[in-house]
Amino acid sequence: IVGTRRTCFVGMDNRKSGRTAAGLLGMLTRGNGKILIITGYFSNHVDNQRVDGFVEEAKRAFPHLEIAGVHGSFDEAAEVEHIIENAMMSTSGINGILVVSGGQAGVGKAFEKLRLDRRPYVVIYDQTPKNERALKNDHVDFLIDQNGYVQGYEPPRILADILTKGQEPEREYLFTDIKIKTKYNL
Repeated sequence: IVGTRRTCFVGMDNRKSGRTAAGLLGMLTRGNGKILIITGYFSNHVDNQRVDGFVEEAKRAFPHLEIAGVHGSFDEAAEVEHIIENAMMSTSGINGILVVSGGQAGVGKAFEKLRLDRRPYVVIYDQTPKNERALKNDHVDFLIDQNGYVQGYEPPRILADILTKGQEPEREYLFTDIKIKTKYNL
């Protein structure tokens, strides 16, 4: 949050993770086709950074890749399902889907309903038990994880160093690794 005079931010570089997702989908699609982007809330800064990073990198590295739309899902699986169903029926050539927020369970439900001969490549965020099942069940191809363990562990450790040792963190931003998971490396 801008202007809070924080000591240190611990978390994912969301813009960079969006660029990473663009790289994945760009390679998978060979830089051609259409990508459907699903966000949670248009007012969510994290989601917006991921989308912005994706669009920037897609334009730069994959100029023939089109954005088939950016839709808000309110982090609801039923809405993600609805968005995918409508987009796949109304827009031809969608060969990639990026879900930058919650509600990812709707991806598999949409595919089960649509019964596609060939489903689009899918990238989602966060390693949770539900998302691990989506990978194992071949509903999604990649999961970008933001390393929640480090996000939970580091802030209290940094605070303890400040309070007990008077030691400030070395930098203002401590970005977590951007981990790319598939069903083969869970």
